[in-house]
Amino acid sequence: MAKNIISGIDIGNSAVKTLIAEFKYDSDRPQILGAGISPSNGLRKGIVVDMAEAIENIKKSVAEAEGAAGVKIKNAYVSVSGPHIRSQVSRGVIAVSRANNEISEYDIQRVLDAASTIGLPPNRQIIHTIPKRYIVDGQEFFKNPTGMFGTRLEADVILIDALTPYLKGLAKAVNENNIEVAEFVYTPLASAKAALNKRVKEHGAVCLDFGGGLCHLAVFEEGELIHATSLPIGSKNITNDLAIAVKTSL
Repeated sequence: MAKNIISGIDIGNSAVKTLIAEFKYDSDRPQILGAGISPSNGLRKGIVVDMAEAIENIKKSVAEAEGAAGVKIKNAYVSVSGPHIRSQVSRGVIAVSRANNEISEYDIQRVLDAASTIGLPPNRQIIHTIPKRYIVDGQEFFKNPTGMFGTRLEADVILIDALTPYLKGLAKAVNENNIEVAEFVYTPLASAKAALNKRVKEHGAVCLDFGGGLCHLAVFEEGELIHATSLPIGSKNITNDLAIAVKTSL
């Protein structure tokens, strides 16, 4: 039976972390096969500023993870962050397609596509479309209207978009290590996925991921994401300030 292998690369401002895991059919949790970490010196505020250095940092992290897992990475999910990434709310509206007015998965995809059709500058692209709520014939707060009946379906979604040149720079650093980017994942969302469970999100929570060069923030209310951002401050700023305050070296 072929192994269901998945890998992720977190290219941070202080370290590059690579994780390789296997999903087994008899378990809902992945088994970690290997992990690798190396210093990151090619990024600043989530943006590649030294391509050669970024490529080498990724290479070392990936090699360590591959050595531990005993497998080669061909593609990976790659984290992305930075002040250039922004989120906004958009609404899509469609007429339900079926003659009996039952809402199908096809209708869900159509309304999400409609909500994602917005005017963006040519140097920006959408990396996430996150449903916030659905509205059926004016009735709100449907989390999953599939199988319900109505003639008009609306969806409020959170669109997360980023500067294309910065994404291409990050993708090139990964591609130069013979790894394809399966998908970019916004760091605050990945952190919240790991740290918060469904109940906590229902009550309302803020997930703050304090990194080396950036703080990643995700805010949830009634189980839904309502805001996500990356703030241009991190632990390196604190280290620098402390070094100045106590007059010592970094």
